[in-house]
Amino acid sequence: MEWHAGFRLTVDVLREHADYRGPQYVELGSRIVVDGVLTPRVIGDAVGEYDEQGLKRLWHCVARFGPSG
Repeated sequence: MEWHAGFRLTVDVLREHADYRGPQYVELGSRIVVDGVLTPRVIGDAVGEYDEQGLKRLWHCVARFGPSG
C-alpha cells in the first residue's frame, strides 16, 4: 500500500488551464476555494449550493492538473 495525499489544486494553476473546461470553472473554483486550495472535500462541501454538473467539471480539473502527492 502507498500513501496518497489526494488531489489539490490552487486557483492560480486552475487559471493556467482555463481552456480545459472553460473560464466559468475558474470562476466557480474562485468562489469555493478554501485556504487557497481546491480539493475533493471543498468541491463536495459545495454540493447543494452550486450546480452539480459544474462541480463535476471542476473536479475534472482538480483530478487532471492537481498533484496527487
